[in-house]
Amino acid sequence: MSRAIRHGIAAAALACALTCALACALVPAAGAQTLHHVRRRMTLELAGSADSLFVLFGPRREGEWARGWNPRFIYPADGRQVAEGAVFTTPAGHHDRGLAYWVMNEYDVVARRVRYVCVVPEATAMQLEITVTPTARSMARVEVTYTYTALAETANASVDAFAAGFASLRAHWQRALGDYLARRAARPRPHARRELPPASTTENHMEIKRAGSQPSARGTTDWFTGTVRIDPLFGAPAPARAAGAAAVRLFRAQWCANREHHRIQGAVEA
Repeated sequence: MSRAIRHGIAAAALACALTCALACALVPAAGAQTLHHVRRRMTLELAGSADSLFVLFGPRREGEWARGWNPRFIYPADGRQVAEGAVFTTPAGHHDRGLAYWVMNEYDVVARRVRYVCVVPEATAMQLEITVTPTARSMARVEVTYTYTALAETANASVDAFAAGFASLRAHWQRALGDYLARRAARPRPHARRELPPASTTENHMEIKRAGSQPSARGTTDWFTGTVRIDPLFGAPAPARAAGAAAVRLFRAQWCANREHHRIQGAVEA
């Protein structure tokens, strides 16, 4: 028999034992003091999609927002979030002492509902149901139901204290989840796409002119010394005020060569 099957059988047996203990606690023996039993419900309105919020109430992801939540998994050993029948332990809370044994008996990602049974031996048994429902765009309603029962007369005080402090428990959930969601929203997205500015609707035209097709001019002595030729490169149409030109200085040898060239060319033409 494989280890996974053995763990599954052990988890099922523990779940049955916890359920039987809870059922027996609800039927007190004749003449015994009545064991206290309360049910409380809270509703939270949270920012975020229902799917992204639901996973935060699994046994593994709850530690992201609930300070001090650190379950020790019995089954499955790797503590997978979605394993129905998961069994784990935590220190007892709500005025109990010792170790609390938890069984996640439902994890429905379609209905966004998770259910737990938690037993503190010889003290209390608790059933916890959490349902997440989308309400509006990027908003969801979280309904949390606690059913809390004493397993012994000495635990009646724990049940009473839980009922009396339930309002503060709701405030704690609201504050802890709100702070976590605010921190998560403030984190930079590593692969977020940058929005580009809208494309301009102005039509652009390009005018191409052959080199040397524009007439050159002689550089003025106000700006240059010696013989300088100004070759225009570009000019922008009005109302723009931009232009470009190349200034070429002609040394005397080059000037004489150009003069001789023009003299010979004139003689040939004559």
